[in-house]
Amino acid sequence: MDFESVVKAVTAVATPVAALVGVVSRRKRLRNEIRENLALAEELQKNAILNEHTPVAVWLYGRIALDVAKLTGQPLGAPKKPIPKGSVVAAAAISAGFGWWTYLITRDGFVWYSVFPGSVSALMLMSILGMTTNREIPDASQGSDQQESERAEAGAADEISGLPAEEAA
Repeated sequence: MDFESVVKAVTAVATPVAALVGVVSRRKRLRNEIRENLALAEELQKNAILNEHTPVAVWLYGRIALDVAKLTGQPLGAPKKPIPKGSVVAAAAISAGFGWWTYLITRDGFVWYSVFPGSVSALMLMSILGMTTNREIPDASQGSDQQESERAEAGAADEISGLPAEEAA
């Protein structure tokens, strides 16, 4: 047996065990990385050329803020709905099936009725795109602010018309 392969095997087993007991945990590495990045950012602030001509220090402070948020468990960005994996797989299977059918119909040349399975395949691909994009969950407070502004606009319109609110409706 080769010494190098023994070392690799021991390392492959020892690293997860050490992380499990907390010797080299992810949190500890993240804390050390934050500490090192803060020291580097302070040095970058002292350097006149890098501080004035490049946004490197600002980028580093942004990275530090993200690392601190990860370390403390704060949510990063807007909350999102999960991707419906079953629906995506079903739409992909349907799209692949109809795409294959379209290929079989048109392999010797275009035939007008190949448009129908091709359209179904394209619609399924658009469905997958719709399921994987724009998944942000709207704020409840944002919806109530919008409702209040709509009520205020409706009240202003009633005042302009001169009718009481009951008659305007």
